[in-house]
Amino acid sequence: SVVDESVKNVTDTLKALNVWDNTLFVWTTDNGAPVSAGGSNAPFRGSKGNNFEGGVHVPLLVTGGVLPDGMKGRTLDGMMHITDWYATFCYLAGDINPNDNPD
Repeated sequence: SVVDESVKNVTDTLKALNVWDNTLFVWTTDNGAPVSAGGSNAPFRGSKGNNFEGGVHVPLLVTGGVLPDGMKGRTLDGMMHITDWYATFCYLAGDINPNDNPD
């Protein structure tokens, strides 16, 4: 698919630039597919724009050189929200406290 090819192009480029070992690559989407435009969220009910599982259950891929070996190849079925990444990204950026007010 277009997404698969795009992810491959990005990862190949990061590896060619020798920055893969310092990379945390996160790919996700914000909602389910719009079924009115030919998308499918099967086997889930619902789609983009509603709160059924088909509208909120989305794929997520995490990979890269900084991913701990114990997490590589694992599948996790827990719930999360995109904002859950904020503290992780602050930590990886270097001693940024996610509770600090930028003002």
